[in-house]
Amino acid sequence: MLEAWQPLLAMLERLTGTTSYYVNFIVTFLVAIALPVGLLTLAAWGGHRLNKRSLAINFALFGYAIIPLDIAAHIAHNLFHLLAEGKAVGFTALLLIGRGVPETSTNLVAIGIGASLYAVYRIALREDGYCGYTRLSIIPYAGMILMLGALNFYLFFLPMAMRM
Repeated sequence: MLEAWQPLLAMLERLTGTTSYYVNFIVTFLVAIALPVGLLTLAAWGGHRLNKRSLAINFALFGYAIIPLDIAAHIAHNLFHLLAEGKAVGFTALLLIGRGVPETSTNLVAIGIGASLYAVYRIALREDGYCGYTRLSIIPYAGMILMLGALNFYLFFLPMAMRM
């Protein structure tokens, strides 16, 4: 649905050597899935270096902190469809008179970032009694959440090819 999708597919066709939409979609999907998992693994490794807990325990404990951001981004995306596509005539009229389309659904992403950061903080406080270093773990996880939040904001501000 993003206007950048077709150029991305063209680039993938050159990289994979195939024009199969399904192959290129699967490659894109795997990258999209691997990115947050990779960032969480990196943050868990950083947490391990700071709090001396195993990579697996850090991954499991702090992985829950991403859920508020994911839910907020998902709801914001669907609200965009509901509000933007459902009111396409009104938004088109606004564009004709030089007014922009309101971008209020990104506020949910900001709320999701805040909720995820709070979740990291609460998990770190709860777990700090076990080893005494867990509060330091906030640093890599906060960085991961801010990067994922920035990526969500970026995706929301890309031009969208509307479906009608």
